[in-house]
Amino acid sequence: MSKTILITGGNGQVGFSAYSFLKKNYNVISTSKMGSDQLIKLDVSDKLEVATVLEKYSPDIIINCASFNNVDGCEIDKEKARSINFKGLQNLIAYSKKKSTLIHLSSDYIFNGQKNRYLESDSPEPLNYYGKLKLEAENLLRSSMRKYVILRCNVIFSQMLKNKSNFFAWVYNNLKDNKGISVVDDQVSNPVPVDLLNEIIESCIILESDGIYNVGTLDYLSRYDFALKICNCFNFDKMLLKKITSKDLNQIAKRPRNTFLDIGKTSKDLDVDIYSLDYYLTNIRDKING
Repeated sequence: MSKTILITGGNGQVGFSAYSFLKKNYNVISTSKMGSDQLIKLDVSDKLEVATVLEKYSPDIIINCASFNNVDGCEIDKEKARSINFKGLQNLIAYSKKKSTLIHLSSDYIFNGQKNRYLESDSPEPLNYYGKLKLEAENLLRSSMRKYVILRCNVIFSQMLKNKSNFFAWVYNNLKDNKGISVVDDQVSNPVPVDLLNEIIESCIILESDGIYNVGTLDYLSRYDFALKICNCFNFDKMLLKKITSKDLNQIAKRPRNTFLDIGKTSKDLDVDIYSLDYYLTNIRDKING
């Protein structure tokens, strides 16, 4: 019998993409805070709603994509951030079946950015409230005596051009319209295409994995260099890109400078082929051009 999977945050780029990818082989219920014709209403911060939905659908696997991802917004409205990023997971743990597996999306922002690369075993030291909440949620799940998978991701992107948290879409849409943008060159990571994330999630399901895994491409590059690769892939005008530093942005929340996540364990244990950023950008170009 096919496993029943429940996805939270199904209206976001990760949740929507995961649903589209997994529904071919599994019984997938996708949910969102507001609900819609296609999405079951589920506000993860509402205990009663969580209890009701989980009792009705009794999922074998919960993929928690519900998150307040606005890093500066988390500093401004800490109560809202905590209700979603921590209490939401707390409710899912409390009201789901003890035998169900929780797959939870975490972040590179649990690290301080002072190392050249990060292993899953490295000690976290978040610099901002968003990172602190992500770490607190990780610790909650790890101590819950439940089967879990924590996927640490950074700069998730896709061909969803209307998604506001999609760095690729922001760069693509502006450059396509010949609008100049300023991009920092001192925040470095290895970005995550949703296609790769989907493969890793399914591998975790098939292999019944347990533990923490880093997710990312093979590339070690700044946001500016990422934007430059988008330029090259789509033949946009490179003169539209302006290189700046993080200080120029005056962001409310402090950002770690280097969060390159080592993906050796993920590639080996989950048996997933991981490629360069250029490879995934080419795939997106093919999808957009149809």
